[in-house]
Amino acid sequence: MTDTIRPDSMADFNAVGRTTGTKADLAGMEFLIHCPPDLPPRSRIVSLCGITDWGDGASPQKDGWFISDFYLFHHLLRPRDPLSTNQIWLTSESPDDLVRKYTEYAHGDPHGERRVVLETQLLDEISSAGNLRVVARKDLLERFLNTVREQALIAERQSEQLVIMIFGHGDAVTSGVLVGGEGDSESAPRLFMRNISRLLPSDLSSRYLNVTGIAAAGEEKESHSWPVSRSIGRASGSLAASAILASLIKVEEEVSQELEEISPHPTYIEFSHSIFKTIKAMHFFGEEQRIHFSAEDDEWEMNYQSRLGFPLTSYKTRWESLREIPATAPSEGDAGDALLPRTGNARQCRRLQVLAREYFAANPGPDNAGPNVAFHNMLRFILSGRTDFTKEKLSRLFDIVTYRLGSMHEADYLRTQMEIEFPSIFDVDIYEWKKANWPEFTAQGRAEKEHTQSKICRLIHQRRLLTHPIGGGLSYTKPVNYLALALLESGLPWEEIDNRIKNASLQKVAWFRSVYKAWRGKGVVENEAVITRRRAFLETVKRMGWKITERNESW
Repeated sequence: MTDTIRPDSMADFNAVGRTTGTKADLAGMEFLIHCPPDLPPRSRIVSLCGITDWGDGASPQKDGWFISDFYLFHHLLRPRDPLSTNQIWLTSESPDDLVRKYTEYAHGDPHGERRVVLETQLLDEISSAGNLRVVARKDLLERFLNTVREQALIAERQSEQLVIMIFGHGDAVTSGVLVGGEGDSESAPRLFMRNISRLLPSDLSSRYLNVTGIAAAGEEKESHSWPVSRSIGRASGSLAASAILASLIKVEEEVSQELEEISPHPTYIEFSHSIFKTIKAMHFFGEEQRIHFSAEDDEWEMNYQSRLGFPLTSYKTRWESLREIPATAPSEGDAGDALLPRTGNARQCRRLQVLAREYFAANPGPDNAGPNVAFHNMLRFILSGRTDFTKEKLSRLFDIVTYRLGSMHEADYLRTQMEIEFPSIFDVDIYEWKKANWPEFTAQGRAEKEHTQSKICRLIHQRRLLTHPIGGGLSYTKPVNYLALALLESGLPWEEIDNRIKNASLQKVAWFRSVYKAWRGKGVVENEAVITRRRAFLETVKRMGWKITERNESW
């Protein structure tokens, strides 16, 4: 009997169709898991790394794990012909500068196989490929969009497959990807799918936006790096990238067992399923991030190489050509922030230590969740007694930790105002809570609950129920996910959940007048400088496009 796969028979396998963009499009459908060997069309690759080194953001101890992903695929996909012009890799940071500053970037499991993807010995190879473009941070987004337009036209003319790869932080509120910029995450330019759509001619737009894709995380979910190395706090690339590599190597090994011209090749649906199983097996957060797959024109039974457009190459050989770091004795030097000790910062560091302990006691989320990697590393360095930080960096850390703690207090306050019976946010580790309270549900039941929770998260974002102050860094997802989980577990019908979120949003202005009830709120409201500069603040906020309603009540 022919081997087939039914996507809807696996509740947590997120293969989505083209009609509604949901799993419902593929309900009841079966697909072959093998197909005849196929020579994929020529590929044209445009790859973007949106991470910058502003504020040492590209450090392996911060967002450098995106850099690791970027150079892993640059190494794996490099063309055989050194004169090839069908790949363009865009970044704002020179690899030479990164190596000079941080020594090396690794990829893989710190407790298993891990290899170096960027170091001095690899710089000549990267340079000789001739396809890396280092662009000014402020110009990176515009350059990427222009490059996509240019390469799409060439691909159309030459009947090539266009592969677009984007490495960067997503914004939970706007659903954009942060790309370049000369500042913090709040001011970073955002890339949206509509940006690409508007640049392409209408005939190309309909074709190229109906794409085969793999997203590292589902809606309202975070991608995860490998667990952070406890020795120096280094994250070595993402679980998703490692899962794709492992699946490519597995396919290679299976096909090589027989003659290629007669051996059946995996279809895209089977390749997607292989990645799904691999990432679940790699780490306990692999299942939580809900990697998503889609296929152009819902052609799931085509050869996986044709669907993805990945060029034919030996991924296993290229991976193993990289220098391996022994799992038991990592050869990692201190690739820290390269700052001289500043003992004058000891007092500020002690204040941060108090806040950091309060923050970590509140079950803030895993260290290797995308928005947490850099921030949690810095706080743990503070707790370990390090004081070699600039005043600007300490101020930034203070802003972020107070935003996150304040947001958790706000979520707890909103829950009580909505009259939802649920444990306090400070007592709930969301992932552990689900493990403890959802074991009796089938995979289908858990998937349905996750889907409903995501819908509630979207409502909370749309109503701007939680505050994200300027200077707070990347959006903190625990308060939103906590409120959504509390509403989900309340047993209320959907209409009532929608109504309570709506009412809470309408009452938010009145609640702000009682902000002193929240954490640190009273001190801010009664601060003389805040009172004195209220007018300047209101004018500034109005210029930013926010609608302000002034009241006569005294502060």
